[in-house]
Amino acid sequence: MNEGFPNEKNIKKIDDLIESRQKLSMELEGLKKETNTEKEIFRINELETNIKGIENQLKEIVNN
Repeated sequence: MNEGFPNEKNIKKIDDLIESRQKLSMELEGLKKETNTEKEIFRINELETNIKGIENQLKEIVNN
């Protein structure tokens, strides 16, 4: 097995995580352009946390 190269299962997971991150990032950018309410600010913080979590999962997959 090639060390450092993700297997097929991980490739699917990576693709799904990247897609999720892209969707969250698009929503985040839209909210940042027009944010006024406390609810929107909470959602921005939630999106940023979720994006960081996805990035950490991607790093973990790549490093294992």
